[in-house]
This record gives sequence, structure tokens and C-alpha cells, in this order.
Amino acid sequence: MPAGACDPLSFLAKPLHIAVPPACRASQDGFVKHVRSAPASAEDIVAVSNGIRVPVPELCFVQIAEQLPFHQAVKAGCALCSTFALDPSQPFGLVERKPLTTQAELASFIDFHPGLRGVKNARVAVGHIGEGAASPAEIYQMMVLTLPPRWGGFGLRSLEANRVVRLGKKAAGMAGRAYVVPDLCDFEHRLAIEYDADATHTYGEQLSRDATKRMALESMGMKVITVTTRQLASLDRMRDVAKEAARVMGARVRTQSARFESEQRLLAATRKSFDGLYDREWLERARAVSGRHEWAGSAAGSSLSIGMHGPVNV
Repeated sequence: MPAGACDPLSFLAKPLHIAVPPACRASQDGFVKHVRSAPASAEDIVAVSNGIRVPVPELCFVQIAEQLPFHQAVKAGCALCSTFALDPSQPFGLVERKPLTTQAELASFIDFHPGLRGVKNARVAVGHIGEGAASPAEIYQMMVLTLPPRWGGFGLRSLEANRVVRLGKKAAGMAGRAYVVPDLCDFEHRLAIEYDADATHTYGEQLSRDATKRMALESMGMKVITVTTRQLASLDRMRDVAKEAARVMGARVRTQSARFESEQRLLAATRKSFDGLYDREWLERARAVSGRHEWAGSAAGSSLSIGMHGPVNV
């Protein structure tokens, strides 16, 4: 391993998972070795800095699915397909970025590499990945509401994350813009679901923007359901949200699956935080620099492929 190779990864929680060739016998504290043959192809491993190579997002997802249980793998896949990344310089630790991959690209990679370890689990998880979430809390909300009951969710599969809704002339004039982007939306049934993140709604400008957004959507005949942080933390309250959403959609929440309760407990254990991926001391320093007690680790998080506990090739 090159000298100083771990410095760029010092923000990650230990142990680090690394891929090594079969001939590697050395051990080192803080690392978990994964002996692997050649990767899917040379293009599936990319250099990032100082001798460190990491898997492309699609290969990273397969490796994650091999190591983590279903709900964590889905969460990681959603993060890879999300529109946010971690940035300690920002007030709430989030920065907007383009998705690292898409659900279709993940599925295509799995189909083209059927012999890779982890593909079987990845194939099960990939069909439940949602795209476009703008925070870890939105990922968790999306999983709770859209996963089928056999995986502990409420089965509202038609909800889309951050779909662009073009506004009519009246609504556009009201909102001062041509479109809005609800957190979750079923446009056919005129339903929008908005996550009201307490930590990010402390500014009057944001409060006004969100209120205008809801008013514009309602002027177009859409039902807007607001989910608070407290509701998201309670699966009983989220059941009420799901029932109201299903009513608007002309559907029913069906949770008769024998696995529902046990799987919902596993889903709840994934939490809306990405704290566990980061070194605790690094998080505390970042929170101190930002001047906020509730910072990105709990209100947000990173979706960088090297931060998702997929093996890092060194």
C-alpha cells in the first residue's frame, strides 16, 4: 500500500474494506481484506488519488450487496442514484450533484456480469432502488412508503422521487417559476408528498419557498401531504401517511405479508442517517467547524462510491 494512501479516506469509519489479490498475506489493523480475482474489467476500477483505486458505482453496488443485508443495499443504491453529496463547508453538510449512476445502469451492469460475487443479492435489491432523492431522509421516506410489504414497506410503488412537475400559467405565476419538484409524487393521481426537514427549514426564505410550492401544487388540484421529522421517526405515524396517500391514489395499504413486521423492524434499523459510514472524530470536527450540533451526518450524508463501504482496491 502506498505511503499515505489512507489519508484521503480518513473520514471513513473503520474498518476499511479493501480488495486484495490472492497472493496478499499481510494484515493490518483497521482493514478488512477481501480476496478477489480480476474485476469485471479494467474500466470498472478507477484511480482517485495517491495510488487509491475504487470501483465504479455499478461495481460498488454489487460489492455492497454482497456484504450488506437487503435494506442497507437498497439504501446504498438509492444514494448512488441520488442528487446530493457530503460537503462540510455547507451550512447543512449537503451539496447538490448529478447522480453517480441510475437504476437502469445498475441493472444493466448486473445483467452483463452474471458471474460476479454479489450479483445474486444485487439483482434482488436493484428493482427496489429509487432515483433522485435529495437527502438521506428522503431516501428513508421513499423506502418506507414504496418498498413492498414483504420487505417492510407500505407498497406505494407508483411514487416517484423529485419528479419535475410543470406548472400551469396560474400556478407558475403564483410560484414565480415554471416548475416545482416534490419530494415524492404520483402525478397521475395528483398526489405530492413533501418531507419537512426541521433542520433545513429555519430560514424564513426557505419557509416561504416551501409554502409557495405547496400552494402552487394545490392550485393545480394536487393533494400535498407533508411529512415531519417526528412522523418519519415513527413507523406507526408513517402508516397513517401511507393510508392517506393510498386513499388519494385510489389504493389500499396491504400489510398482510407474514414477513411484514420483522422486515419493517429491519427497515427501521437502517435509519435516515449515514453517520455510521464516517469516522466519529471526523464528524465531530466537521460539526464543530460548521457550528451546528445537528450536521450532515444525521441530517444528510454522502453518496460518494468510496463512502459506501464497498471494497476499495489499493
